[in-house]
Amino acid sequence: MQAAFASHWFRFSTEVRDVDQVLDSIAGVSGGDFGPVEHRGMFNQPMRFLHDTGASVYFGSVRDQPIVVDVPGEACELVSSDALGMWAENVGGRVTRIDVAADLEPASHARRRLIEMRKLFRKGQCETRIPKTSTRFYESDVPGDGCTLYIGSTSSDVMCRAYDRRGPLRIEWQWKPSDREVRSSLPSTLLKYGPSGMWRRLGHACVWPCTWYQQLLRGECADVVSGPRKPDDLARTMAAVSEQMGATLAGLLLAGVNLGELAVMPRKPNAEQVRKFAAWVAQARDLGYDPAKLDAEVKRWRRSR
Repeated sequence: MQAAFASHWFRFSTEVRDVDQVLDSIAGVSGGDFGPVEHRGMFNQPMRFLHDTGASVYFGSVRDQPIVVDVPGEACELVSSDALGMWAENVGGRVTRIDVAADLEPASHARRRLIEMRKLFRKGQCETRIPKTSTRFYESDVPGDGCTLYIGSTSSDVMCRAYDRRGPLRIEWQWKPSDREVRSSLPSTLLKYGPSGMWRRLGHACVWPCTWYQQLLRGECADVVSGPRKPDDLARTMAAVSEQMGATLAGLLLAGVNLGELAVMPRKPNAEQVRKFAAWVAQARDLGYDPAKLDAEVKRWRRSR
């Protein structure tokens, strides 16, 4: 079984009141441009800037209202999870919504697994606090649209959505944390664990007893972390990040290397940290980047943080 993990929605608010600072932070990590100000507000903010990726920055003239950055699913397909974590972390963001998705191959098993999830949940055989009555199942009349299963509701802290219209079975976990400290720690958590780690943490909200789901939770599958999907956007992001971080370090970022751990690595790392760093250098070589430049780039980047 192979599973591809990706962030599917990301929303955070920040106490930073200077919208230009937020815009510069996003552009500094991912490049791209923002369009002109639009009077299309949400989240108690009357205006927004729209980024090339589709991410929106909502703001207003009232200084006591936090700026809100909303990154929907389409935008998440163009931005790496590490970049999303850095967007929030760089401006002291508090995450108010995060969705992570897993696409399970082979696609030929998708419908059978979806029906199995529905039956087991309705029979009360799942380990969860979500009421077994809190489920909905939709089968589209349009050929190719497939079926969708909802566990929980959009108003609850945690909700699961599973569907097969993409081909492979997609299982999405949506989390809207209410605790202020948890919201503040989520950017660094996403940087540390990545979308696969976040998915597995949320996946324990409802544990299906079937073997394939248990294997997915334990990581007994071939993980693939999805990144930016459009080659033009990837090249633009790579160029923008390279200006600030160096080409080798930027390449590792876009490849999914855990830069959250790299950022806090001490000047005299212990044996485990040395091992991780060596693994990243090896990965850089495998990806075609120059490991000889990595050490200098890391030191320069860490001094700038």
